[in-house]
Amino acid sequence: HFSPFDISDEPGAKGPRWKKYIIRFKNLMVSMNITARQRALFLHYGGEGTNEIFDTLSNTEAAEDENTLTTAIDALTVHFEDKKNIVSEEYQFRQARQEDDETIQAYHTRLKKLAQTCEFADVDREIKAQVIQHCTLTELRRKGLNDPTLNL
Repeated sequence: HFSPFDISDEPGAKGPRWKKYIIRFKNLMVSMNITARQRALFLHYGGEGTNEIFDTLSNTEAAEDENTLTTAIDALTVHFEDKKNIVSEEYQFRQARQEDDETIQAYHTRLKKLAQTCEFADVDREIKAQVIQHCTLTELRRKGLNDPTLNL
């Protein structure tokens, strides 16, 4: 059983759900060894709501040298992905402090997830700076401040 994509509006959730849906669909095609008719199956499994949206989009026809499934996915991705406010994303990242009961590994993982939407030029450098500034481990902070070669 492969459920249709839930098109309901849930701020900030539709884009990530869409990405997961695409991965699940592609895995389904691989598991069933389907190489032809993927676009038709994609639109079928996507459900009525997804099809209605797809029918309203422009540039959904693939050129001769393009994959028709990729063209359909790209068109719907543009529609479903939330528009990013980079300033807001960076603010959320900068506000992230290590919680008292949070391990340094869990904090690092949370920062990596927050950094995904920030479009930093050097993600590791930004995460390292955030860990040094806002971790609860004084010894780690001292070590990070005294050793510029220390990496994550």
